[in-house]
Amino acid sequence: MTLPPRPMCRARLGEDLPPPGPDVGPTPPRRSGRRPASSPALQLPCDDAAIAALLSPRKLALDCGGASAGGVEATKLLKASFGSLSDNRAALDLTGPFKDAERAVLLDSETRHVLAAAVVHVRAGSVLEVPLFATAKKFRGQGFGSALYAALAGLGRRLGLQTLVVSA
Repeated sequence: MTLPPRPMCRARLGEDLPPPGPDVGPTPPRRSGRRPASSPALQLPCDDAAIAALLSPRKLALDCGGASAGGVEATKLLKASFGSLSDNRAALDLTGPFKDAERAVLLDSETRHVLAAAVVHVRAGSVLEVPLFATAKKFRGQGFGSALYAALAGLGRRLGLQTLVVSA
C-alpha cells in the first residue's frame, strides 16, 4: 500500500505552497537507510533579490553557507532540537553524506538573532532535501518556520529544482 506524502512535508516547487496549518494524514513509511546520490555541490543563492523581497517586509534576513552560517546561535538551535538523535550527527556537522549540504538560517535583520534554521542538501533528481528544520522555541507560532520554508522553496525554484522534501 502506498501512502500519500504528508501535505507539509513535500511540495512541488512550481506550485503554490499549501497554507500553514496542522499536519494531517498518515506518516509515510521511512525509506531504507540507503541515501540517494548527491548532486554536485551548489551554493544557495541567498542574496537573491526575490528572496530578500519576500523577507524584508518582516525585517528578516537569510544567511546561507557551511557549518558556520548563523554562528553559534544556529548551532545551538539545531543541536538543541536534534543533537540527542545520533542519526542526525552527520547532518548537524555537515559531514559524511551531508558534506555538500549547507545551512539556511532565518535571522531578525536588526538584532541578528536566529529565528529558524535548516540543513539543506541538493539531491540527484532535482530534489532539495531538508533533513533538519527547527524554529527557536521562543519564536514558534509566529510564522518564522513558514517564512524559512517559503524562502527555501524560492531558492529551490531559483536552482531549477522540482521537489522540496522536508524529513519528518
